[in-house]
Amino acid sequence: MKAKAGNSGVILSLLLILPLLFILSLLFISCNTNHKNADVFSIPLKHIGDQNGHFKSQILNPESQIPNPNSQLFASFHLPLQTSVIIFLSPSCPMCQNYSLVLNQLNDHYKEKGIAFYGIFSGQERDTLEQKTFAKTYKINFDLLLDEKKQLANNLHATITPEVFLIDTNKEIIYKGSIDNWLIEPGKKRSIVTEHYLEDALWAVTSGNKIKISSTEAKGCLIE
Repeated sequence: MKAKAGNSGVILSLLLILPLLFILSLLFISCNTNHKNADVFSIPLKHIGDQNGHFKSQILNPESQIPNPNSQLFASFHLPLQTSVIIFLSPSCPMCQNYSLVLNQLNDHYKEKGIAFYGIFSGQERDTLEQKTFAKTYKINFDLLLDEKKQLANNLHATITPEVFLIDTNKEIIYKGSIDNWLIEPGKKRSIVTEHYLEDALWAVTSGNKIKISSTEAKGCLIE
């Protein structure tokens, strides 16, 4: 009888402890995932501005001291608590030039719905004049930043321009790849675009629907 009582006590203890261990393990995984996602975007970047040199302090570390809007301040890139689009660009890439109008139009439409757009020039350790000229020539209406050491590109495994990443408020990548299917392969384009990958993903997010295509192959110029 005593043995049975002892065994019953052990079983009861396990039944009480196991759910607690399960909950603690979930919390541990969640914390590690959030920390990992946060680290992906905590990258030293240099702000360039948009076509008008406008400066938005929220894309920089809030603790940084910003002496004036034209400062070339280095700080950590912190995504705001909103869904964001990160677009890797190159001022000399014809595809980036061609897509500038589409990106401007998408930003105009979706910024009203709480979506933030950021253009990233990655791996170009040179004077920012070329990037600023690109912004002015193509009237870029979203913020541009330099990822000089390719840290953000490496963290996101970005290799192409233009390549887009749609990031939700949990800093999870919910779409990555091409803007649409205009480019079939280098030098060969469709006369009519039939798939609007980024726009469809943005529509899904802002309308509470599921993103049907969450990943495509980016095509364009290599990030050097």
